Amino acid sequence: MACIGSSLRRPLIGFLLCLMLAEPAQAVEQAVPLTAAFHVHSTWSTGSDSLDELAAAAERAGIRAVILTENYLARVEYGLLPFRRVFRWSEGVPSLTPETLPVYLAAVREAQARHPGVLLVPGLEVLPHYHWSGSPWNGTLTLHDTQKNLLVVGLDLTALRGLPVAGSTEGVPIRWGLSAAALFGAVVLATAGVYLAGSRRRRRIRLQRVALVQVRRHGLPGLALILLGALLLLNNFPVRAFPFDLYRDAGLAPHRALIRYAAEVGGLTFWSFPEARDLHTLARGPFRITLRTDPYPEDLLATDGYTGFGGIYEDTTTFTFPGGGWDRRLQEFAVGRRSTPGWAVGEAGYHFEKQAGKSLVNVVTVLWVRERTVAGVTEALRAGRGVAVQGVAAYRLSLDRFEVLAGERSAGIGETLVASPGAPVLVRTTVAASDGKAHPVEVLLIRSGEVVARMAGPTPLTLEYREGERAGAAVVFRVEARGEVPHRLLSNPIFVRPGGAGA
Repeated sequence: MACIGSSLRRPLIGFLLCLMLAEPAQAVEQAVPLTAAFHVHSTWSTGSDSLDELAAAAERAGIRAVILTENYLARVEYGLLPFRRVFRWSEGVPSLTPETLPVYLAAVREAQARHPGVLLVPGLEVLPHYHWSGSPWNGTLTLHDTQKNLLVVGLDLTALRGLPVAGSTEGVPIRWGLSAAALFGAVVLATAGVYLAGSRRRRRIRLQRVALVQVRRHGLPGLALILLGALLLLNNFPVRAFPFDLYRDAGLAPHRALIRYAAEVGGLTFWSFPEARDLHTLARGPFRITLRTDPYPEDLLATDGYTGFGGIYEDTTTFTFPGGGWDRRLQEFAVGRRSTPGWAVGEAGYHFEKQAGKSLVNVVTVLWVRERTVAGVTEALRAGRGVAVQGVAAYRLSLDRFEVLAGERSAGIGETLVASPGAPVLVRTTVAASDGKAHPVEVLLIRSGEVVARMAGPTPLTLEYREGERAGAAVVFRVEARGEVPHRLLSNPIFVRPGGAGA
């Protein structure tokens, strides 16, 4: 029973009657905006600020949630042929391990209790796979894809420990047996070594009238062969049967496995910095190593099931250009060809203040949450009720309104509006500035990849777009706004799908 708009003459009596006669309430809490810094590192991994320092800095800057993404098992290793598992080098950056995960989660809870004004959301930055190519002997050794990472949020301790990432032995079985070739080689080497070590070589030497017999043993060559046989055994037994070879490009299979696992256990996954480039060299002893991660925006189309990706960050981005890869993906989701739309977030990539010119306030994600809790933040991320924003400490662009209406129905950001094919559609959006002042801005309304409305002027700026009778195809609306450099705003979409007149 609806009590809104009661026609009773006496409002108080009508209100009391409604309370007595109404069915149990199923009210949806009003979503409110909450500014979050997404992809933040603390001293638990590669950041320079403690959890307390991060929370205090966020509160001073008006940031109400910090989504932590600490490095997890961030180590690489390389083994020399033919004994890769015996003669190997490993190196990494400060990161969490399965053993330190419970201590980290406890520390986040304790810091949260000390700073109730800022939500601390624990998460991880993980590397599903890396691989090597080239040779250390000629200077071509190359380490690929160490920055092709995913951000994982919303998982408990047990689920986090089970993440299928590079370096994790969780759930990876040990292969106790030896291959026939390894066993045969070890036996042959050891047998030859024993025979050689026990053999003697006699040589007669004549000195004038005296004949000498020289006896030589082959102990050292024999011991060398025995040692080689032992190394062959050590290199092959026992070993873990990892699903992906570090010395071969596995493509996207490891990333798909991680995305699938996180979805099955209720977590969220976000592709990190999909168009950032990493190319540099380092020296380790006599060896020169090239580290290379190429931009991978096409992988956002080649994979499915992930929650989102870094749509705005302090680097080049083209995937979100009108008519580009993101619009293609959103349209495929709208017509039922994708399981997830792939929401955009603002990715801070924060390690410490002024690192590479970054600040905690430069890139944020504004979420519309139904409750100010960690669960509320996670739910808003999952539902796509968010806007990626880049700005400065003085002010940022803000999306004060974005809605699509068809008849009496309406939908907001991240939602789907089901409208009858003949119903006219009205889109309204308002872009303002967080300081309430007038700043130049250009607002674009994008419909299924095409810019259908554009307006420039001072904030606050309101744009309306009307669409008459439609053919009934599913469409996607989203908003972009650009102000003075570096100010940008990128909204998640609203979907409009056709339905019957009574839908």
